[in-house]
Amino acid sequence: MPDCKYCEELGRKSLKFENKDYGNRILFENKNFIVFPSLGQFVGGYLLIAPKQHCTGIGGLPSELYAELEQIKRKVREVLVKHYQKPIFFEHGCVEERKKAGCCVDHAHLHCIPVPEGLDLFKDITKHFAGKEIQSYSELKRQFEKKIPYLFYENQEGKKYLFELQDPIPSQWLRQILAVKLGISKKWDWREYPELEILDQTIEKLKGKFR
Repeated sequence: MPDCKYCEELGRKSLKFENKDYGNRILFENKNFIVFPSLGQFVGGYLLIAPKQHCTGIGGLPSELYAELEQIKRKVREVLVKHYQKPIFFEHGCVEERKKAGCCVDHAHLHCIPVPEGLDLFKDITKHFAGKEIQSYSELKRQFEKKIPYLFYENQEGKKYLFELQDPIPSQWLRQILAVKLGISKKWDWREYPELEILDQTIEKLKGKFR
């Protein structure tokens, strides 16, 4: 896909940032998905799950891939609990390039972030948007097919929520909220604070842990 950062990186198997090549950061790969640490590691162990197939949101994936995605997410959770803390998961559900839902990369990716016990973004999100608890990714697909952007959020206990977005929200909005709750409010923007040293530490710590 032209101009897609993740498709481009996957094709060359290396991370380039500010014209420097930082090598391969993929921690897990199979036929359909990759797991890799995010730029903007304001928390060590901050991972992303992305499909190899280009689509703008998790809701746009073929239904037959959802069971596999759930299995990979369980493995990510297991690894993060063992080496960091219980994670939360979220997605800015982009349904089209012009309907980004606060997403700044036009390729589906699920954020997987180890956070202190009890940290929850649910109440922060519901201050702004009405949401509903969901049981499976199939409900994201129905939302995607409506062409209405969404937020997906899963707390540390595995409860999943879908929030429909009728109006645009700021880029990296959920990262902004999380950074405030962690007391590092200035570090939400991965472009300004790529945190490459922490990224290297995450790769070193989790290398080989997904076998």
